[in-house]
Amino acid sequence: MLKPSYKITLGTSTVGSSQIGPVAALQVRRDKRGRADEAIVRLGTTVAVDFAEGDAASIELGWDGATTAVFTGTVDRIVRGISHTEAYCTGMQMKMMRSRTDQVFVSQNAGQVVTALAGTAGVDIDTADDGIDLPVYVADSTRTLFAHCSTLARLCGFDLYTNAEGELVFSALTTTSADHTVRYGAEILGVSVETTAPLDACNVFPESPASSAGDDKASWLVKDPSPHEGTAGSGSDSVLFSDPVLRTRDAAESAAKARLYFSQRDATSGELELMGAPDVEIGETVEIKGVPTPDVDGLYQIMAVVHRLDARRGFRTMVALGGMP
Repeated sequence: MLKPSYKITLGTSTVGSSQIGPVAALQVRRDKRGRADEAIVRLGTTVAVDFAEGDAASIELGWDGATTAVFTGTVDRIVRGISHTEAYCTGMQMKMMRSRTDQVFVSQNAGQVVTALAGTAGVDIDTADDGIDLPVYVADSTRTLFAHCSTLARLCGFDLYTNAEGELVFSALTTTSADHTVRYGAEILGVSVETTAPLDACNVFPESPASSAGDDKASWLVKDPSPHEGTAGSGSDSVLFSDPVLRTRDAAESAAKARLYFSQRDATSGELELMGAPDVEIGETVEIKGVPTPDVDGLYQIMAVVHRLDARRGFRTMVALGGMP
């Protein structure tokens, strides 16, 4: 029989499943939909632990002594009681969510801006793809660094999240095959899927377009923005958008495709419950097979992952699903 395993480091203390009863319950949530990662660790009093708010936190989970990293962050809050201690930890996105700046970027691409903003907050980069070119981008203190990066991700059609090691990822999902395959009656404990209608098409207009005379020329207002618009999809029910960040037709074209992509992705949503699966990562894909309910089998994006470990139900993983446009 498989036995859940864990290794939790909080500050200078490390507790593991080889010790007797140090962890009463554990939940790890990681998400690529604009939320900071979070871990809640409930510790008993049988093992002494020494950590404080602001200390580094890392969690590994697995089976039969083999563990995989599932969370890296910092201890954000501690609740102490007679019979237990709870550590509330947040992912590295929180550093960017609590930081602001006033900075102007000239002739940079979106990836360069995100890399600079992450560096300002002290967050390491795993991947930062180029994305759209930005003749000018103003990162002002009316919004957090993470909000600025989220805006750029939406315009580029990119995901924005941190990996299990706490490094920032700013990149598009490019895989078209399954990173994981799960089967009804085997790994799957429960599943549900919902679908809605996505956008048919969208048109995006840049503000003060500069592309007619080149990116290095000053922007100006135009009476007819149609030569500069970006389009994606087809159909009579097209939605119009405009964004002051966009200054070129190429950027508007990328933004239109991104809008349509996110609409199609979010038109499918669902939840999948598995036996504890520490290797399942956000930013990957999962294929569901063998479900008797029609239209559930298929390939999905992994939008969020929640790992839970407790005495009542053991180790299990909940996966939030998104569509594959």
